[in-house]
Amino acid sequence: MANLRGFQRDVQRGVFDAWGQGHRVVMPVCPTGAGKTVIMGDSAKYNPGHGLACAHRSELVGQISVALAKEGLQHNIMAPKNVVKVITEEHMDRFKGKMFYNPRAKWHVAGIDTLLRRDISNWSHLITMGFMDEGHHVLAENKWGRGVQLFPNAYWMLPTATPCRADGKGLGRHASGLVDAMVVGPSMRQLIEWGYLTPYRIRAPLPSDLDLADVQISSATGDYNVDQLRAAVKRSNKIVGDVVDTYARHTPNMLGIVFAVDVEHAKKITDEFNRRGFAAAYISADDSTDGIARDKLLKAFARRELKVLVNVDLFGEGFDLPAIEVVMFARPTASFSLYSQQFGRALRLMISDLLAQTWDDYPEWQRKKFISESEKPIAYIHDHVGNLLHFGGPPDMPRAWTLDDVDRRSRASDAIPLRVCTNDLCLQPYMRTEPCCPWCGTVPPPPVAPKGPQEVDGDITLYTPEMLAAMFEKIEEIHTEPVVYGSGIVANSIKKNHRERKEIHQNLAGLLRFIMQSENPQKAMREFYYRYNVDMLTAQTLPGPEAEALRLRILDHMASTTLQ
Repeated sequence: MANLRGFQRDVQRGVFDAWGQGHRVVMPVCPTGAGKTVIMGDSAKYNPGHGLACAHRSELVGQISVALAKEGLQHNIMAPKNVVKVITEEHMDRFKGKMFYNPRAKWHVAGIDTLLRRDISNWSHLITMGFMDEGHHVLAENKWGRGVQLFPNAYWMLPTATPCRADGKGLGRHASGLVDAMVVGPSMRQLIEWGYLTPYRIRAPLPSDLDLADVQISSATGDYNVDQLRAAVKRSNKIVGDVVDTYARHTPNMLGIVFAVDVEHAKKITDEFNRRGFAAAYISADDSTDGIARDKLLKAFARRELKVLVNVDLFGEGFDLPAIEVVMFARPTASFSLYSQQFGRALRLMISDLLAQTWDDYPEWQRKKFISESEKPIAYIHDHVGNLLHFGGPPDMPRAWTLDDVDRRSRASDAIPLRVCTNDLCLQPYMRTEPCCPWCGTVPPPPVAPKGPQEVDGDITLYTPEMLAAMFEKIEEIHTEPVVYGSGIVANSIKKNHRERKEIHQNLAGLLRFIMQSENPQKAMREFYYRYNVDMLTAQTLPGPEAEALRLRILDHMASTTLQ
């Protein structure tokens, strides 16, 4: 019987409460590695009638089947015969010769494609509880949505780590989906801080010859155009070598998975790993890879006979193997959902089953200590294609979820952009507000001849003498008596406007001097530039109304910071 963690029980209770309030389709949101499959398995035992658990790939069907088996629930498996065979063998291995496959059982586990091909008219009305794994796929008009709507009497749970879609379509019934209510569990960052996910370290060496400028975003998927993406990645002569070099230098012989753009790309990466002495295999979303069943490759990987699995469109969602220590991005994506799920593959804890059973009983500090002493004290993310830079940081940054449709064109991040440390032994990303790498202290090389504040992150110390002279000349004009022409009302108006602008800028300059009293003035200047979208010198040349608006924004920020 599953032993739900406290936060898992809270999420489950939230779903049950939403069902009790009449919401038929509920979406629980928990990050990758939080145990959504465990929540489904435990919830199934509370259903006295018939139930259905559905997924879109055989590995996920198998994981749900095992979750039901752990609860002692007999169930039918609706999948191709070879998939059923693999799953039932897994039952026999895990449960000491017991098998929970029963075609006459009340519970059914199905692949979505198989479900839609079968005639279910004689029992669809009996289903009272349904699970659709990776619920962010479900739209009213697609195959996942059609699957949900085949069962009019069911209350549905649509778990996901990321209730968003790259195409911007909302998952709510009022939008493009079917969800009536969302139950948001703890975030990825919270679970790391609480000791339920492994902490991570990122290295992001971006190949100098990778150019995605001409790769368009598909209006249908919201992700990069597949053909253009493949061509762009394959034009790079450095990605394949960089992937293996970074692994060999920083994480040799750790269990790693690589995300490649297609099978040809995966084979090249696999060949290079093997050539360098690291046992590797590629694995795709087909039922087999070179005639070898995927489950055999996965078992060899779990036994550490294979060190690296290079995959295509396979491990992005729902793949559960705690032994993964390294995730390597060799496939760019514009889909935050895909990015987050791929990133999270390495964050599952690698602790003993005995310790896992009592994990909730330990305080946070003790859980973290156990993790630090485990076989996987830290997970590693190697980003070779700029995904981290594209999304402005790792997926555990604060994020607000919505079930509404979103205009993809209007979405813009106000996050501070990142740079990657130039030290080959570090290669960790950090915010551009930092004058040097906070991890190793390496100072990035300044541009030779910057032409604007955007090239130096608003850091005045990196301006050229010519830039400084031009800016100081403009500032001096504000504090110099104006040339007055005309007489009477016109002259007085000129003097009055100048006096008011000068006063505004004097007040603004006082705030800027206060900000520059920081222990790290360079960082303060950079933070100012990204917070207010103007550098400190240009701010002192703004027209009066704009300067006053900026002054008020600064005061508001100071007040809110003080209150915090």
